[in-house]
This record gives sequence, C-alpha cells and structure tokens, in this order.
Amino acid sequence: MLLHTVMIEHMTLEAREALRACIDTHAQAATPSAPFAWVRMEIIERSYETRVTHWPGGEETLVALSDGHAQNIRWYCGAHGEGSC
Repeated sequence: MLLHTVMIEHMTLEAREALRACIDTHAQAATPSAPFAWVRMEIIERSYETRVTHWPGGEETLVALSDGHAQNIRWYCGAHGEGSC
C-alpha cells in the first residue's frame, strides 16, 4: 500500500512521473493474493479529495471530500464514490 497526503502539489514534474511509474510497476505486479492499494488525499480545485485505487483491477473510489484539516469532511459510501454517508 502507498499512502500520501498533500504531496503531489509539492513535487516536480519529474518526481511526479517517477512516482507514477513506481505505482504502475506495483499495480502491474498485483495479484488477488498480493493486492496493491494507492490511498491519497490531494487538493482538487478548492477542496481535498481522498481516493483509493486498488489492484488488480485498478478500481478507483472517492472516499471523502474535506477542507484538508480534518474538518468539514463529506464521506462517500458508494462503491464508486457516489452517495454520501
């Protein structure tokens, strides 16, 4: 599992590309008995999205929107991020 919060905006383009290549390598190696998940909270426009992508399969789920300071959190319960809790 890879977990990060509010990191991407501080990285250079080259570092972002290297991170994505690393994620892709682990995603391609994932199996049902050895899955891989990417959990992240990053700024999108004026709020922060918490998303989880897991492999095999590469399904991405929106988990929450927030102000980035653990306040005003809107949790999503649907399989694909639809519907709030």
